[in-house]
Amino acid sequence: MEAIAVENAKREDIAVQCDLLVETNGQCVHEFDIKDLSLRRGLVRRCYGILIIQIGCVIPSVEFLLAFQFPHEKIVEAGTLMFNLAAYTILYIFRDWRRVAPYNYLVLLLTTATSVLFRSVHIVQLSRSRWVYIYPLALILELFVLALYTKQQRLKITNSCGLALISGTFGLLLLGAYVFNMFFELLTGIGCVFEAWYIIHDTHLMLTSHHGYNIQAHEYIFAACNIHADLAKFVWLLFKETILISQDTSIQCDLLSDGQRPYLPGFDITNASTRRKLVRRCYALLIVSNLIFNE
Repeated sequence: MEAIAVENAKREDIAVQCDLLVETNGQCVHEFDIKDLSLRRGLVRRCYGILIIQIGCVIPSVEFLLAFQFPHEKIVEAGTLMFNLAAYTILYIFRDWRRVAPYNYLVLLLTTATSVLFRSVHIVQLSRSRWVYIYPLALILELFVLALYTKQQRLKITNSCGLALISGTFGLLLLGAYVFNMFFELLTGIGCVFEAWYIIHDTHLMLTSHHGYNIQAHEYIFAACNIHADLAKFVWLLFKETILISQDTSIQCDLLSDGQRPYLPGFDITNASTRRKLVRRCYALLIVSNLIFNE
């Protein structure tokens, strides 16, 4: 137990920046680009502060969309999403030019405008009532709690701790909503939990060598823009892991050995077509029930 305690004590500041020190066979694989603890946490707080301001701009934008009905809302939402992913892909690939002024400020304005537009259109689709404000407000509160937690030095910041802070913050909001009989109204904003999780996950990748940014302590504007620019790669990796790997993997789960791992249990339904048909019907029922619930 003492050995474990000593080992844990050596692992400083493991994620809100998520699990940033990965140990394999006793060797550190991914080190921080910024070695100094206070500088690293200061960068995270400034980055999250910029994100909070960007999310705050969603509120007047949503108010405008609620006041003025516009046609083809679904098409506008899909078009906005495609434009954002294309723009963020370009920003991710061509990155060095946006490190310095004035280009970093121009990219900050671009990412603010695109993210505010998409969030606003998406939120209005959830409900055309004032309850939609709970999404940006809850997300702001979650990021504020994460940023505030980095101010203290006594407690370690672990991956599970970051997720617990996000879930606990939204859970307290749900508890308060339940007391005041507003539980289901607040539940429409649960997507903010996943968005906050993406932010801390990408902060982890950004501050280490995963994205190859080699970020510096003063580049907090660059860091805030990276949260948006990295979204395209995150979507691609998600698509790759869940869709492209179709050789009876993922949804059909690759439960057989690849020769390097021990044999794992097989499928309960051995016939592939029957198994996939079951999955399709299950997903169809979930979609129908979701549509009924939204109505």
